[in-house]
Amino acid sequence: MSTPALNVVIWLSVKPIIKLALPAAAGFALTRSDMFPVSGSRAASQIILNVTLPSLLFSKIVPSFNSTNISAFGPSDLPTSVVATVTLSAPFNGAEDSNLAIAYVAMYVAIAG
Repeated sequence: MSTPALNVVIWLSVKPIIKLALPAAAGFALTRSDMFPVSGSRAASQIILNVTLPSLLFSKIVPSFNSTNISAFGPSDLPTSVVATVTLSAPFNGAEDSNLAIAYVAMYVAIAG
């Protein structure tokens, strides 16, 4: 397997930052323009924490369990978006490795949290 080109490596390192910065900037702009009040922010955070995050964790954890890797769950402190983006590209095995990496992060969050 060959090493990816420098421009590919740079893009792989910038893409997670963009995934984090754009929603943060959009939220900041909506809040500053009073289009997203504090009560809406609280409601949205409750929906995210109580509905969407558990659904994401479940959908990523369950498919990645098998008899050979169930005992390998260990700690990791990388944010889920960074892990998902990096593992979708070479030299990783695409969606299979991405699902497994998100499962590892989810297990860490569940145990450490």
